Amino acid sequence: MASIYIQTTNLSSNLDRLDALIDTVRNETNIVSQVDDWFGGFKEFTAKRHAIDWMNQNMTDEQFSTYLKNYLFTQKGAKFRRNFKFEDPLQCRSAIAPPISVCSQQVRGMATLKMISIRLKSVKNIQKITQSMKMVSAAKYTKAERELKLARPYGIGAQEFYKKAEVKDEEGEKGQLIIAVSSDRGLCGAVHSSIGRIVKTDIAANPNTKVVIVGDKVRNILQRLYAKNIAMVVTEVGRKPAVFGDAALVAQSIINSGIEFSKGKILFNAFRTVVSFRTTEMPLYSQNAVANASKLPVYDSLDSDVIQSYTEFSLASLLFYSMKENATSEQSSRMTAMDNASKNAGEMIDKLTMTFNRTRQAVITRELIEIISGCATLNVN
Repeated sequence: MASIYIQTTNLSSNLDRLDALIDTVRNETNIVSQVDDWFGGFKEFTAKRHAIDWMNQNMTDEQFSTYLKNYLFTQKGAKFRRNFKFEDPLQCRSAIAPPISVCSQQVRGMATLKMISIRLKSVKNIQKITQSMKMVSAAKYTKAERELKLARPYGIGAQEFYKKAEVKDEEGEKGQLIIAVSSDRGLCGAVHSSIGRIVKTDIAANPNTKVVIVGDKVRNILQRLYAKNIAMVVTEVGRKPAVFGDAALVAQSIINSGIEFSKGKILFNAFRTVVSFRTTEMPLYSQNAVANASKLPVYDSLDSDVIQSYTEFSLASLLFYSMKENATSEQSSRMTAMDNASKNAGEMIDKLTMTFNRTRQAVITRELIEIISGCATLNVN
């Protein structure tokens, strides 16, 4: 493949020379097998679209430039567009040359029926998925609720000890620690966003706040604006039911990280009913705060080792309790969300089915009218 370039010349006044040059090149059959020139298509385009008589027509430079630009926007001329350079950006419409009309294909009844049927099929498939997810969530919710009843004494017992001993937040400027309990899975309503909203409010009120996130969803909410406040992220949560060993591992990681705080709390979603939950804050105290409690001397034989051991155990117990509460709230919320999605899909299926039937009836009626009109015309003739 080879390209032939000519020197800078005024093409509008030398089109005859250009036509003769192309014919000369085309006749060189010994070395040229095929000539792909823009000028032949340009002549046909201007003759058809603009009624240009090339035998008796003299164009100005402005007219030639306008017709050439319009030709380069056609299907045949688009491949030659890279061979030309213009001072101004190419524009398809011009005040001198008539605009090129683009005829859009008319959407007929059968095409509309096909699009409706495709949409109807996709909505039915989505409804099957949401119904399956609802059944799975219902089974998981039953198991999570049963396990929650066994886990509640862990959290209630630790909170009662703090109340009886009158443990208060430690004084100082060590900052605040928030443990946000969520999971890695979505499609469960506002379970994760409610926790993320409270964490954002607390960080705005106290910038010296460190956040430990249990679950990947809250991390996605906070990462863009508050990445520097995230101290630790625990993933792979929510795929399997949490056990006390998981909570103990998270608690040990928090203790080993060396995070110091004077005030802390655990954020989680407390289960209320199948259709509702409540985002709850549970206080969290450091070892120094527990050791300095006013009524701690009531308990005998509490040395520093015992207090440290109990602080670690209470942290694991509170985490285990909050993870169980949050898991039950998540499954119930997902079950409700999938039930609502299935109902919405059913309503959409009914509307699409009615639209499909009406469109099909309209197509049949129109075709019958055309047939009857044709028969009537033949009978008249």
